[in-house]
Amino acid sequence: MSCLQSVSSRDLDRLTTIQVLEEYHNLTMLGKQIEFCWIPSHVGIPGNEQADALAKIAINQTTDEIILSHYQDFFDQIRRFIYTSFQNLWNQSPTAKLFPIKNTIGETFIPKKTTRREETIFFRCRIGHSTLTHKYLLERGTPPICHTCSCRLTIHHILTQCPLYKLQRNKFFNNQTIIHILQSNNIFNLFKFINESSLTTLI
Repeated sequence: MSCLQSVSSRDLDRLTTIQVLEEYHNLTMLGKQIEFCWIPSHVGIPGNEQADALAKIAINQTTDEIILSHYQDFFDQIRRFIYTSFQNLWNQSPTAKLFPIKNTIGETFIPKKTTRREETIFFRCRIGHSTLTHKYLLERGTPPICHTCSCRLTIHHILTQCPLYKLQRNKFFNNQTIIHILQSNNIFNLFKFINESSLTTLI
């Protein structure tokens, strides 16, 4: 039951949960329908209880025999070590632009109906780089200014502050913070905001 609860809550602190979610994502992308079922424990089944008892006896026995393990037996530990190492490194970067939005490493799950163009727009908004706000780097110009507010034009400013888009912002975001706006479960409201604000080709 705890495993199902972990998957349901998307507990990315567990490597097993990440692996299950990745496999679930891959299968759903192939058009498969997946159902998770809870199977009660085998308590009360004589064969299983006997096997458990023998296993406990074996654990307490000492042996000098060298037991060889297949290298694949260590894959799970290696993956857990790599994941933990990267997470610890990411935790040391709280000032990174993306950290407040995604503070745990791992795949960002996007609804399967999302087009490639929509995915591009979503991730550009997340990192704060777009044609509208960063084209000047390619043109060797100066950073763009919001003509309504006379301040630096950024994705954050457009999504949360600029009065020019207040109507659309109230309609789709309802005073949400930038952290909530740029979560994958809010992706379709983000697209609607961008479309109604005539920004689709500028992101």
